[in-house]
Amino acid sequence: MASCSRSTHPVPRHYSFGLWLTSILLVTAATTPTTKGCVEGERDALLDFKTGIVKDPSSRLSSWQGRVDCCRWSGVVCDNRTGHVVELNLNPDYLNNETSIGGEIRPSLLLLTHLERLNLSHNDFGGIQIPKFLGSLTKLTYLDLSWSNFGGAIPPQLGNLSSLRSLDLQSYGLSSDRLHWLSRLTSLRYLDMSFVNLSMASHNWLQAVNMLSSLEELHLPYCCLTDLPSSLSHVNLTALATLDISDNFFNSTFPSWLWKLHSLSYLDLSISMFHGAIPAGIGNLTGLRWLYLGYNSLSSPIPIEIGICNSLKLIDLSDNSLFGPIPAGIGNLTGLRWLYLGYNSLSSPIPIEIGICNSLKLIDLSDNSLFGPIPAGIGNLTGLRWLYLGYNSLSSPIPIEIGNLNSLELIDLSDNLLSGSMIDKIYDKAYVAIKIRIASSTTD
Repeated sequence: MASCSRSTHPVPRHYSFGLWLTSILLVTAATTPTTKGCVEGERDALLDFKTGIVKDPSSRLSSWQGRVDCCRWSGVVCDNRTGHVVELNLNPDYLNNETSIGGEIRPSLLLLTHLERLNLSHNDFGGIQIPKFLGSLTKLTYLDLSWSNFGGAIPPQLGNLSSLRSLDLQSYGLSSDRLHWLSRLTSLRYLDMSFVNLSMASHNWLQAVNMLSSLEELHLPYCCLTDLPSSLSHVNLTALATLDISDNFFNSTFPSWLWKLHSLSYLDLSISMFHGAIPAGIGNLTGLRWLYLGYNSLSSPIPIEIGICNSLKLIDLSDNSLFGPIPAGIGNLTGLRWLYLGYNSLSSPIPIEIGICNSLKLIDLSDNSLFGPIPAGIGNLTGLRWLYLGYNSLSSPIPIEIGNLNSLELIDLSDNLLSGSMIDKIYDKAYVAIKIRIASSTTD
C-alpha cells in the first residue's frame, strides 16, 4: 500500500526565467514551416526543452540538434500537412535499451500550440511537481505522466484541459487534497490515478468523478480512499466499462449505485474492506466479464443472480466468509474461464452444472466445507489445466472421467475423504502433482 503521508517538493530552479523566456519566444516565434518540414519556432522550443533535460544516459535526444527537420527527431510527430508538432512521446523503449531521461520540464513546451499528445511516462524527474503550465496546452487530448517520479500536489490547472480524453498520473509520489478540477474534464474517457495519495480528497472523489459522463475507464487502486457514498442522487457514469477501486480502506457494504453501471465489463473491488452481502443487484451487470471481489470480509451466500451474468470470464470471490451452496446457475456461464471460490465457508455438493462450463481453465474451490462426490461432469472440461479441491469434506471414489482431462497440469485433492485408485491417463506432470497432493486423502 502506498504511503498516505503528504509531501511537498520545491519549485524547479530557473522556473521564473523559463516563463520569461517563453514570453519572448511567443512574440518572436515563426509560424511558417521551414524548407525541411517542421515549424521553426516549434523546433526552437523543442531545443530549449532539451536544455532542461540533464539526464539522458542512452542519448535518446541525440537526434535533436541543429537545423535538422524536427519532425524527424526521436519522439516527435508532426502533422504531415502543416508541419506542426502534434505529438511528443518520450516514453523510453526498453526493448531498444533506452533509459529514462530527467531534469526540468521547461515552459517552452507552451510554444507547441498544436500539441495533442504528450507522453513523459517512465522517466525520472527527481520528485519535482507537475508544472502548472501544462494546463495551458489546451489542445491536448492525451497526457501520460505516469511513473516518472513527479511529486507533491497535482496542479488543479490540469482541469483546464477540456479536450483531454486520456489522463494517466499513476505514481507513488503524487497527492491531491481535492479533485474538483476533475469535473471540468468533460471529454475524459480514461483516467488512471493508481497509487496517488487521495486520502485528503476521499470525501469528494466520487462526486467529482460522477461528473464525467464520457468516462469509460477509471483506475483508483492503492489511493488511500476511505469514503464511499452508499447512494448518488444521479448516476452519470453510464459509459463506464472499467472500474478498479481495489486496495483501499472503504470498510463499507456495496453501494446501491454500483448496480446501475450497466456498461461495466470489468469490476475490481478486491482488498478494500467490503463487508456484508453480495447483493442480488449484481445480476443487473449483464455485460460483466471480469469480477474481482476477493480478500474482503463478505458474508452471505453467493447470489443466484450471478448466473444471469453470462458474459463472465473470471469470478474471484476468494478469501471472504461466504457460506451456503455454489449456485447451480454457474452452469449458465459457458464462457467462464477462471473460477476462484477458495478460502470461504461454502457448504454444499459441487453442482453438477459445473460440467457445462466447458471453457474453464481453472477451478479453485479449496478450503471450504464442500461435501459429496466430485461430479463426473468435470471430465467434460477438456481445457481444464488447474483443479484445486483440497481441504474440503468431499467423499466417494475419484471419478474415472478425470482421466479425460488431457490439458491438466495440477490437481489438488488433498485433505478430503476420497477413495479409489488413481488412473494413468492423466498428463504426466499432473499425475505427479496428484500423487503428492492427495497424501492425506484416503486412497486404495
